[in-house]
Amino acid sequence: MVTWLLGCAVRTGSTGPEMDMESARKESRVMAEMAAAPMMADHFGGAPPPPPPSPPPAEPVASTPSRLVHHDGWMRLASPDPKGLLSDVAALGTSLGGRVEHHDDVRVSLKVPVDRFDEAWDAVFEMGEAVDHWRGTVDLTEATQATDLYLRLHEKTLARLQALLGKSTDALEKMALLAEIQRVTEAADTLSAQLRTLRDLAALSSLSVEAVDPGGVVTAPDVPLPEGMNFLDGLSPFRRDPGDGPRIEVRPVDGLVALSPRGPYRVESALGTSLWTRSERRRLDGDGAFWADTMADRLESRYGDAVRFEAGRWSCVEWGSAEGWSWWACAAVQSARVELAQVHFPDAGERARFHEPIRAALSEAP
Repeated sequence: MVTWLLGCAVRTGSTGPEMDMESARKESRVMAEMAAAPMMADHFGGAPPPPPPSPPPAEPVASTPSRLVHHDGWMRLASPDPKGLLSDVAALGTSLGGRVEHHDDVRVSLKVPVDRFDEAWDAVFEMGEAVDHWRGTVDLTEATQATDLYLRLHEKTLARLQALLGKSTDALEKMALLAEIQRVTEAADTLSAQLRTLRDLAALSSLSVEAVDPGGVVTAPDVPLPEGMNFLDGLSPFRRDPGDGPRIEVRPVDGLVALSPRGPYRVESALGTSLWTRSERRRLDGDGAFWADTMADRLESRYGDAVRFEAGRWSCVEWGSAEGWSWWACAAVQSARVELAQVHFPDAGERARFHEPIRAALSEAP
């Protein structure tokens, strides 16, 4: 019976960030059989054990009074006093119950309570002349509920395994149980971290503001882009625009949690590293390297020289900044579409932590 129990636990070991409610409920039925299993086969005096009882219904998820959402906004404003504008933005964020994540001479990044994001957005918009802006909203409800349910199922499994360990007298069984307890504990820790990140995102929305002098506004180059390339001028490290193409997933990376199991693909770390994908219809010939070179040339006036590198099928460019953030923009061609994968590291510490794992994940993308 212990062997059967461990087998069930192994089959339920996935903690991928794309876990949705349907998958979590299926897993719960298997774990319910585990929780109802007898402790030892010899409990039945050597006779074949009876079939396990019918599993109870999946444990209901606590009702949520409203949808859990994360707002994300970015704007570039022109002002005769850029530093003063940024100081005013920082003061506004604090007055609304938020906090300042980053503040330098050209940009300020805020975390503001989700229910005051619209107020913050409208107030900042009036502080200068809008050169460019973007805002989006991600519904975190399903991802949060599924992660919470799956975490509770792992915790119940862990308690059952520990009870089995306390009753076992066989050395090999104890070794197997200890190994499984370690695996389930690690999975539960991962889920717990993912849940904290999702709840933090649902509580505080993000707003980044860049300020420039009206005479120093750098927009797109004067040379117009051919049809089918216009989207390049809208790319920015602070603009998580998902476009309207199909979802493009990347292998999960430890420390990054998917914000939704469906729709646009975007994953975040607890400290602000973000990876998101999108695709555009391909109206021009050219492979990923062509598109990467075009991005580097087109955005040079805005972000400076870029470093080129390859990651599997992706051709990438990276921009860094004196303020510490860095941004990857990667391109690949798939049939009739140009696919883009973008990564923003908010500081050098986050880049050091996630640079290699994200590059490895991109290298393994199909």
